[in-house]
Amino acid sequence: MARRSKTEARAVNVSDLAQEKVRLDSRAVELTRRAFLTPDEQTELSAVKKRKLALKDQLHAS
Repeated sequence: MARRSKTEARAVNVSDLAQEKVRLDSRAVELTRRAFLTPDEQTELSAVKKRKLALKDQLHAS
């Protein structure tokens, strides 16, 4: 089994983080386009925004 170099592993990790950020961006847009959010959706939107910020920090640290 071939081992990945640290650079390759970091590139894969950054790619995964970027893909998750895109997915979260899409979900945030979907929720904010609604005229009304249920309490569960408000909680989800808050969690999505927090996760996006955490991902942004991780991406900038990479």
